[in-house]
Amino acid sequence: MKKIVIALATINTLTLTGCASLINDTTTPVKIVSIPDKVEFIIKNKDGFMVHDGTTPETFNLDNGSGYFSSSRYTVE
Repeated sequence: MKKIVIALATINTLTLTGCASLINDTTTPVKIVSIPDKVEFIIKNKDGFMVHDGTTPETFNLDNGSGYFSSSRYTVE
């Protein structure tokens, strides 16, 4: 169940950051939830560097991208 929640959170993150940098702010709020609560997670960028860590449930901001046509990519562990 934990892996399903994390997979859904990853898909949500990638979907929200895809084209958001074209029309919105430079960051997007992302909410990570799980059942049960209190699951620790790490967010890494496409280069494998940790950009955030926390415990569910939590809402935080992630950068949308570095330019008009390049979105950011993140993974949840």
